[in-house]
Amino acid sequence: LAAEPADTDEFMVSDGGVLKRIDYSLIKGSTNNPSFKVHLSALVTCTTATWTTVPYDTELFDSDGCFNTGTYGFTPTTEGYYFFYAGGYWSSESEFNGATLHFYKNATDLSTGYGKNFFYHPAVATTIVHMNGSSDTMAVRVKQDSGGDVGFRSAVEQMGFGGFLVQAV
Repeated sequence: LAAEPADTDEFMVSDGGVLKRIDYSLIKGSTNNPSFKVHLSALVTCTTATWTTVPYDTELFDSDGCFNTGTYGFTPTTEGYYFFYAGGYWSSESEFNGATLHFYKNATDLSTGYGKNFFYHPAVATTIVHMNGSSDTMAVRVKQDSGGDVGFRSAVEQMGFGGFLVQAV
């Protein structure tokens, strides 16, 4: 074939001598899209005891244009279950306690990664969640609860924020 078939293109198969037609959409396999991977271009300063939406501003890839670098959220166009991951490093010249990284679906907390007491201590979180494919948005927020203001780094080599479709609904 010179090009990928359309979902409604049909193939003929023999089922025990009985010829049957099958749509390409039933045999083509999954691509796990929409999918994306973003990261920070610079350190983000997090004020003590304040939730900060991580301003991921650099896309490594965004298969379907579903990540918004203005609002820092992912709103997929396909309904289904998505795997999300996020991570980075807390950066402080002094010790601090209670540093967390949270996934927020439509501003509701879903999953937490926790870091504590160390310069360049990592925080990582993962989750699988249903997204409605039209208005559900996933974002990442961070917070630290003691000491002075702390930096959060999430460059491309430090995990960043990403996700992909696991199962369409």
